[in-house]
Amino acid sequence: YPGSNKNVLEHINLTIEPGETVAIMGSTGSGKTTLINLIPRFYDVTEGSVRIDGVDVRDYKVSDLRSRVAVALQKSELFSTSVKENIAWGNPDAENDRIEHAAHIAQAHEFIAPLEQGYDTVVAERGMSLSGGQKQRVALARAVLKESPIMIFDDATSALDLKTEANFYNELAKTSPDSTKIIVAQRIASVRRANRILILENGAVVAEGTHKDLLKNCAIYQDIYQSQVGDIKQEEIISQNERVLQSQHKNAVQTQNITPTEVKENFVSQIQSQNAAQEKENTVTHSSRTGEEVSAHG
Repeated sequence: YPGSNKNVLEHINLTIEPGETVAIMGSTGSGKTTLINLIPRFYDVTEGSVRIDGVDVRDYKVSDLRSRVAVALQKSELFSTSVKENIAWGNPDAENDRIEHAAHIAQAHEFIAPLEQGYDTVVAERGMSLSGGQKQRVALARAVLKESPIMIFDDATSALDLKTEANFYNELAKTSPDSTKIIVAQRIASVRRANRILILENGAVVAEGTHKDLLKNCAIYQDIYQSQVGDIKQEEIISQNERVLQSQHKNAVQTQNITPTEVKENFVSQIQSQNAAQEKENTVTHSSRTGEEVSAHG
């Protein structure tokens, strides 16, 4: 940064393949946000280069570069206009069906639809009429609507509950499989399914690998895991229950021609039993343990 003799990032050599999902974790001040801000040129590097498809980002027109990158932040800006216009900010010609589709992916439709004026409901200045999670979902819908080949989520789901967050990333993977996704997060539940997870410490990548790799060989990741094990197990149970319910729903409808509501009632007791068994197992287990290519070189 200007006025400082110390580099924020040191010896970063990273290539992200098209369609890959890469997560970045690290303590406050480790350089996570600085690293991703180099991609859309919110900052410029002082040494080395950041390239998209082999082209230095400084050689793009800023408008062209930023049209290729969608960014959702922990606290994205919302305006005193309709929910629909907030989602379509930067994409004003988007049709209503595209806006609603993006809202469905972002898990925002469920709170927008019941509003008195739905998508035409006016948001208070800076989104003060919405909760933190609702504001984040509007920002996520905005990023999804942009349909950019590179998508960056900087702690953008921190206010969401685990189920909503998991549903968002699952839908995003289905609907945007070719987009390169970069996720900065504090929660392991947010990043555990990424193709790669990077651990930053003091501006350097100190570990890299899958969730399973890092659990085996990265002390920093192991410490984070132990501090969040309850949330992680809860997310696993939620995901398992969703898969079971979907599978049973599909099979029951095909063989018995009954309604989804009847399916849910038929199997809810089974799901509750599985939850209880899983939670008991988790308690015992815990007590027994102590797109596009993006590259950065510097």
